[in-house]
Amino acid sequence: MAFTIYDASVPVMIRALGNLEKILDKAVAQAKTEDRPLSDLLEARLAPDMHALPQQIQLASDAAKGAIARLAGIVPPAMPDTETTFPELHQRSPRPSTSSRPSRRRNLPAPRIARS
Repeated sequence: MAFTIYDASVPVMIRALGNLEKILDKAVAQAKTEDRPLSDLLEARLAPDMHALPQQIQLASDAAKGAIARLAGIVPPAMPDTETTFPELHQRSPRPSTSSRPSRRRNLPAPRIARS
């Protein structure tokens, strides 16, 4: 079977979303250990010009669902950016990997590799 664009991209996105899920779990565990409110972590930023955690998760899941939907030739499903808590972010992070997983995997074109 040929190596397809699906093989090159979708498993990577699914793994990245799974990693985000684990990061959210670790954040909740750390907040409980340090007796800190979860709202502090939701507002946290590593740099002043970066988005807060909820928007980072939303952007990552939107990028994955959009790419996967385009590969499948379907319209990306609408997901409003309304998450404000850790449970809501948990619900969002795995959805793009399952809701828009292309069912036509074998119909996706193989990537073209430029040879010099």
